[in-house]
Amino acid sequence: MGKMNTIHFSKKQELQSGKFVIPFSCSDIVGIRTNLRPHERTDTENRLLGAVWDRITLVLQKHGYEVKMVNFRNMTVSAVKI
Repeated sequence: MGKMNTIHFSKKQELQSGKFVIPFSCSDIVGIRTNLRPHERTDTENRLLGAVWDRITLVLQKHGYEVKMVNFRNMTVSAVKI
């Protein structure tokens, strides 16, 4: 497998106490049809998005967050501070 690109997080917004929305970007998914529903994408596209989701989860866990949702249409992560 090739080298994975970095996931870049923008400044988080706190919606409620301890609940955050964090914008992100990742060049790994440029060209992936993130505007489609999973059943409308190819298996390869879904696997790549799943791998990015896993990477986001691991990074945020290390910083004390639990990922609730990764929204690839809006390129945001919903997370809570744990």
